[in-house]
Amino acid sequence: MTAVLSDRNAQIVILDSFMINCHKNISKKRVHSINNQTLNNFLLMLQEENWESVYNTNNINEMFNNFQNTLIRNSDNSFSVITTGNRHKVLTGLLTE
Repeated sequence: MTAVLSDRNAQIVILDSFMINCHKNISKKRVHSINNQTLNNFLLMLQEENWESVYNTNNINEMFNNFQNTLIRNSDNSFSVITTGNRHKVLTGLLTE
């Protein structure tokens, strides 16, 4: 390992030989299954929804929260969650020889 000063008084490190210690990590990712069938189901559920809780309030925050809760509930019921594995290497440290 060699250290050299630059013109801005910062150090530059040059690694002559090094080995990266890494291991494979399998992380799981949760995604929603969205296709024509689930999308049509979602739209149908929204059409059949009773929107009185959204329209029959004067408080804008309550109106938005009711709207958002309705969307989330119908979304969760329409689009199932799929867990997928994602393999990638994770850097755990540098080892010098």
